[in-house]
Amino acid sequence: MIKKKIFYFLLIILFNCKNDNPRPPKLYKTGNFIDYSVKRNIDFNNEQNNEIFNFIKKSKKKFTRSDYGFWYYNEIKKNKSKYKPKFGDKIFYTFECMTLNGEKQFSINAKQQTYRMEQQDIISGLREGFKLMSEGDITTFIFPSYLAYGLYGDSEKKIKPNTTLVYEVSVHKILKNNL
Repeated sequence: MIKKKIFYFLLIILFNCKNDNPRPPKLYKTGNFIDYSVKRNIDFNNEQNNEIFNFIKKSKKKFTRSDYGFWYYNEIKKNKSKYKPKFGDKIFYTFECMTLNGEKQFSINAKQQTYRMEQQDIISGLREGFKLMSEGDITTFIFPSYLAYGLYGDSEKKIKPNTTLVYEVSVHKILKNNL
């Protein structure tokens, strides 16, 4: 009797040890969300570009589009120096920031600011804009939201998310980096 039980037990173990294939993973279709997100971003970008084109048309200034994606207009080009800032140079500047409808966001004309070229945190549009300026220049920039404060706005909640900004920047002095 014990031999029969052992025999059946071994048979059960033997037949239960077959190779099981793992079940295939469930497929979830995620393309709909990605497609929707891409379409939404394209629509938003086109809407923002239309607002910028309307602003430029109303201003009657001859703005130039940079390779980086923002627009700029040289108010004053002093040409004292043709030197453009390079990595590590110290720039002394003042600026005024407003929205496309002329609403002032903040103004830093009273106190001169300093910026170490590509060594300090600053909005990417302005960082690239400084590369086009020389000492004594006054330039107006139009930064789409992705080159300004983007999807979140600024940390102090002065600038709303997805806001296109107009900066009027004056470069007073550029100190060359002595590396």
